Amino acid sequence: MTEEESTKKQQEESGRIKQHFMERLDVDEEVANILIEEGFSTLEEIAYVPINELNEIEAFDEDTVNELRNRSRNALLVADRERGGDGGRGSGAAEARGMDTQLAAKLAETASRPATISPIWRSMNYPLSLNWMKRKPRN
Repeated sequence: MTEEESTKKQQEESGRIKQHFMERLDVDEEVANILIEEGFSTLEEIAYVPINELNEIEAFDEDTVNELRNRSRNALLVADRERGGDGGRGSGAAEARGMDTQLAAKLAETASRPATISPIWRSMNYPLSLNWMKRKPRN
């Protein structure tokens, strides 16, 4: 392979990655180019690389980094579901004791967001208490 062919191949691959980032992350060309220049080539890398590596990118502030991570994780979940996967929730989630369809839907909805306990507690019929397991559900 000549140097010219190698350069052309790299440009084509970079173009495919850029297009993929633009479509899946819903970002503009500039953001996609920055990610590529910083060595990112997959959504998995953006989603799961240690956050300090993304924070080292001078062009991105902390909010942008968090948004990129969330978008990449969401895109990975969507891609998994499109392939017939369960979005990373595990095959036994729906059969868990006490799991009803309403709670399962709420958990699936919040699975791609940063974990906080409040949305889960609001979806349950239990008051927030250390003794919640002894209490009966509210009607």
